[in-house]
Amino acid sequence: MNGYALVGRLTDLGVIKEGRNGKYCRTQIAITRPYKNSNGEYETDFITITLRKELAERLHEYCVKGDLVGVRGVFESTPKHKTILVANKLTFLATKQRVDDIEKQHENDDIPQF
Repeated sequence: MNGYALVGRLTDLGVIKEGRNGKYCRTQIAITRPYKNSNGEYETDFITITLRKELAERLHEYCVKGDLVGVRGVFESTPKHKTILVANKLTFLATKQRVDDIEKQHENDDIPQF
């Protein structure tokens, strides 16, 4: 079964383009790993996401860089042999300002920062 749910921060909003199947945009989310590496730092993975039609429009209407979002979708291979997540659901979890406030409250906790 090819279904995934990811939570991360938007690195940008991408640009809405017109393709043969309608509007779409590509963006990335940054996902912090829940453990520290050998240097005592949290590593971050950057996942490319494609949003089609209404999802692309909603992203541009309601989100800004740094917002925390949940994305549900499927992984697909592109003709250039890259793997991307094609979203079929986008959930707005928190604004960047709200996440920053939460991080300040937990600065001394040993939990991963977004």
